[in-house]
Amino acid sequence: MKAITRLWLAGTLPIRDGLYRPDGFARDVRVDEMVSGGLVLLEPFDLEAFLESDPEETTRSS
Repeated sequence: MKAITRLWLAGTLPIRDGLYRPDGFARDVRVDEMVSGGLVLLEPFDLEAFLESDPEETTRSS
């Protein structure tokens, strides 16, 4: 099971702004209301490695 799925099932989310897919793909995003859609897609990153280096980088979803 991929990291984002484990987080979703636990009712938590990564603190890092990103686009997360259930297949494990993650990409940084920047919110920018001046662009169409309001998001700028940045570089892909490894969510598993991000959480391994700092597992507390999550927040409770509401």
